[in-house]
Amino acid sequence: AHFAPTPDAAPAIFAEEFEGLASVVAQNVSIEIRPGDDVDLVEVLNHYPATPVAGGVQLALGDAYGGEHRSVVFALHVPVLAQLGMAKVADVVLRYVSVGDQIAAHELTLPLMVNVVSADEAASAQADHAVVEEVVVLEAAKARDEARRLADEGDFGGGQALLRASAHQLRQSATGSAKADELLAEADMLDGTGGLLASATYDATTRKRLHYDAYRARRRREPGP
Repeated sequence: AHFAPTPDAAPAIFAEEFEGLASVVAQNVSIEIRPGDDVDLVEVLNHYPATPVAGGVQLALGDAYGGEHRSVVFALHVPVLAQLGMAKVADVVLRYVSVGDQIAAHELTLPLMVNVVSADEAASAQADHAVVEEVVVLEAAKARDEARRLADEGDFGGGQALLRASAHQLRQSATGSAKADELLAEADMLDGTGGLLASATYDATTRKRLHYDAYRARRRREPGP
């Protein structure tokens, strides 16, 4: 999905789409998340079509393109584990159909492991910055959706407060980040949109912009390493 603010923006969007058609390397890509015993899937932060399946949920990611990197971010509720050391909390099943000279269906099951440590060790552990950055961008998408809902109800101040808080979180995460420019740009977009959440300026175009920016953040594609 794309958002074209003016007709002049349409040709570049079409060119991007046609270029992508030439670089498809896999089709019908899906991820299945199967939580382990007593582990609950709390939330998937990305916005992919989800289908409940036996033992978990399947996400349809669509086609994969050469040279891109995509992340699927989800939260699990893991109960207190009695034994220290490595423990499996879920399985992640990747399925796709390769294209090119040989068309074939593939399936790969990846165990999701955690290292169970003492409370003292856990308290001193450092968060994975790459994961934190993914989460704050996806949380910004949620903030946009909620701000749009509040603006539709006439609560422009509430919507502005949500966007300001999300922009602040992005700027905090940008400090020392390799993706600082991206996070700061996302924060600036939130500030810009927040300035339009007022009775005199909130219109169909602003509403579409909020919807598109949230969709883009949840399904963004990045260049591969």
